[in-house]
Amino acid sequence: KHNAEVGGVERSDHTKGMAVDVVCFNAPQRKLMVKAAYECGIPTIGVSKSFLHLSLSTPPRLFTYD
Repeated sequence: KHNAEVGGVERSDHTKGMAVDVVCFNAPQRKLMVKAAYECGIPTIGVSKSFLHLSLSTPPRLFTYD
C-alpha cells in the first residue's frame, strides 16, 4: 500500500525487502555513500539529488534519476 502511495512501481524490490532508499543531503555525502555501497557489494545503485536507491537485484547496474 505505501509503495503505491509514494508512486512506486508494482513488484518493486522495496516490497520484497530487497531495496531501500537512503536520504542524501549534498554531493560529497552522495559520493561517499555510493562508494561505500559499491565496496559493500550492493549490485544496484540509483542516484538522485536527494536520495540513493540501493537494491540487491541483479544484474548489477548504476543509474541516475532525472
